[in-house]
Amino acid sequence: MRRIFVDIDDCLVLWSEDPTRTTESWAPNRDLIRILELHMRDHPQDDLFLWSGGGKDYAVSWGHRLLSSDIPFTGLTKDRMTFPLVYPDSIVIDDMPIKVGVHVYPPP
Repeated sequence: MRRIFVDIDDCLVLWSEDPTRTTESWAPNRDLIRILELHMRDHPQDDLFLWSGGGKDYAVSWGHRLLSSDIPFTGLTKDRMTFPLVYPDSIVIDDMPIKVGVHVYPPP
């Protein structure tokens, strides 16, 4: 069983500002979503964690919004309290260089 940790902002959700800087718009990272869904269907014993500095509820709301309903995941607040949940064989996808004891992969 492997643990997979995926950040929300600028990983699962891609943000961009409009030129007038009056609103922000977002798009789902379809490549990452497709990879995660295929992996979790092929490896249902793995644990998917969606985490965010914005908090657990924020991560959960985006997970429900973007992932298929048959993909189980756990939402977490991304902070020093949850970093110990990352095991040596975990996969971490994040746009920030966080120090969690394993290689951190950038999002596709």
